[in-house]
Amino acid sequence: VSAVYGLGELLVSGDADADTIRVHFDGAGAASASTQLAAKEQALLRKPGPDGGTERVDVGPGLVNAPAVSEAQAIEIATVARTLQQALGVPQDIEWALGAPGGDHAVGGPRANDVLYILQARPVTATGASRTGERRIWDNSNIVESYSGVTTPLTFSFARGVYEQVYRQFCEVLGVGDRTIDAHADVFATMLGLIRGRVYYNLLNWYRVLALLPGYAVNREFMERMMGVRERLVDPPPPPGAGARSRDAVRLLRSATRLWREHRRLGDENREFFARVNRSLAPIDGVDLDPWPADDLVALYRRLDRELLLHWRAPLVNDFFAMIWFGVLSRLVEQWLPDAEPTLVNDLLVGEGGIISTEPARRIMGLAALAAADQALRHGFESEPDDDALLRNIRTDPRHQAFARALDEYLAVFGDRCIGELKLETVTPNEDPAFVIRMTRAYVMQQQTDAARGTGSEASVRGAAEEYARTRLGAPRRSAFFMVARHARDRVRDRENLRFERTRVFGAVRRIFRGLGHRLHEAGRLAEPRDVYYLTVEEIFAAMNGTGITHDLTGVARARREQFARYDAEPAPPERFETWGMPDVPPRSATSTTTSVEGDLAGLGCCPGVVRGPVRVVRDPSAAGNLHGHILVAERTDPGWTLLFPTASGLLVQRGSLLSHSAIVAREIGLPCVVAIPNLMDSLVSGEWVEMDGATGVVRRIPSPDQQEATP
Repeated sequence: VSAVYGLGELLVSGDADADTIRVHFDGAGAASASTQLAAKEQALLRKPGPDGGTERVDVGPGLVNAPAVSEAQAIEIATVARTLQQALGVPQDIEWALGAPGGDHAVGGPRANDVLYILQARPVTATGASRTGERRIWDNSNIVESYSGVTTPLTFSFARGVYEQVYRQFCEVLGVGDRTIDAHADVFATMLGLIRGRVYYNLLNWYRVLALLPGYAVNREFMERMMGVRERLVDPPPPPGAGARSRDAVRLLRSATRLWREHRRLGDENREFFARVNRSLAPIDGVDLDPWPADDLVALYRRLDRELLLHWRAPLVNDFFAMIWFGVLSRLVEQWLPDAEPTLVNDLLVGEGGIISTEPARRIMGLAALAAADQALRHGFESEPDDDALLRNIRTDPRHQAFARALDEYLAVFGDRCIGELKLETVTPNEDPAFVIRMTRAYVMQQQTDAARGTGSEASVRGAAEEYARTRLGAPRRSAFFMVARHARDRVRDRENLRFERTRVFGAVRRIFRGLGHRLHEAGRLAEPRDVYYLTVEEIFAAMNGTGITHDLTGVARARREQFARYDAEPAPPERFETWGMPDVPPRSATSTTTSVEGDLAGLGCCPGVVRGPVRVVRDPSAAGNLHGHILVAERTDPGWTLLFPTASGLLVQRGSLLSHSAIVAREIGLPCVVAIPNLMDSLVSGEWVEMDGATGVVRRIPSPDQQEATP
């Protein structure tokens, strides 16, 4: 048991020493304790008054070397920990607090009337494992939206290489020297890991890269928040070669100057990036790569790698500034407009237009409008339940040529935008348009044919937010505030649009490897063309250039297919766990534990609006069914989920942030939305009624109309 005075942040961050009390339970359950005291010179306390916040205070001389908790209290804490372990089936890492009833926050030693509060419990995943060798912490909290569920070896090996290059380029942009980057080549090469078929960040390597950046020693907390760390690491590795804080401050100043120059030319950089992608992909737009010779496909991959993947500068810089400007805008609202509604920052960002992520849904609405206006076609959507059969009829019936052309135009632009679009094994709408037909059917049945849905209302929401800020800020602050808001909108818009370019590039890579799968199948090296996804990039190219060690790729692919099918059937590992030495599958105690929350739920409100209705818990969007009148509940969403949004009355997401894809698109189409709701998927069941508030983020359970009628 570790204990300090005041709030636990100083202990968690490593900024203060703590008393350590070791509690021993004998075979009969009797407990004894021994205490190792630390010099506790400061404490973190809540500031008095309505503004809140925290402050450091000096601890009185008589308390510095006194115990923060009594041994009896430590035994109570350890007893609760044992009880939680028995109840949850896994040893728990617990955050706790002792406090006197009535809110006495003064620094002091143990008191007889202290009450124990359990603030948080997380599984301890390395218990019983050997703690020899290198420690690794695996975390998927920020990457799971891109690579959810089981991911094949081909996708992982390709993504691992892409992330290696991306992080190297990011360090270059921020002014890290080439010699420093090359000295940490092994760190960049192992940013990602594959555990039971699921992609994880190797978090300690992530921190090692972060520690290379100018400013890490000066402001670690800000950089973690900027980079999307959801849960702060208690004991990250020390910054390698970061030097003293003063030297790091100088590096930060130089880097800031460099970044300001980058920001000034970012608009031109983004336009050039869009043009470069178009130039590189234009020769193969609409070209079937399946019949291409293997050497031509490998040469095409090398060209795209050279022209695009090694020049990802614009998206990196834009992402960086999107987080910066959004963070500054949020801070200005907190400090300059403290009485504003919690959705003011969101309201200032809506109605921007030009965000390509909203375009697929609007295009499908256009298809639905064509179908609704054609009696025969509308009848087909209403009466033919088989998507493939309906598609064949549309392709062959000359009466439906206008719709078929519009469908082909949609696929030409958005044929790679789909659920799991960054996983190379994903079957896209270009390969199978059935999902597009299914969504068009849903739009037709729900009369969702207005492609301008949400634009008018969102423009008025933004106008009201701007008027609120304009009337409450003086001239100097008003000018600065709206400058920050403008930059935040521009960067968030470009962030979504640049990510669509990533989708296009990944789509081209998918087509290349699909073609190589056909060549390997024809050569008798694979049983099926799609078995190529169970090989790595390196194995495929080795087979093509004669440097492969194993000729029997059929057996390799078969064994991996079976193994990954077992991974898919197993419980997923937790969001975060650690291993020691050679990484293996996590111990059984590390499998995910879920908690159902009774009563109300709460998250981050992203788009205002109060909706009452039944929820539909969706784990597979292709099987979402009719969402009319329902609130869509999902663990996470990627761009492929966007087509579901207009068919739902509201959106609740377990993961995500105010800058996540679901939040941005929901704001643009005016769909009430709440994200980052803990334990959402295990707390609600389909058909259950709730009232969600997209402004406050509160989700209340309410009785259904039938239950209300039955209540006397």
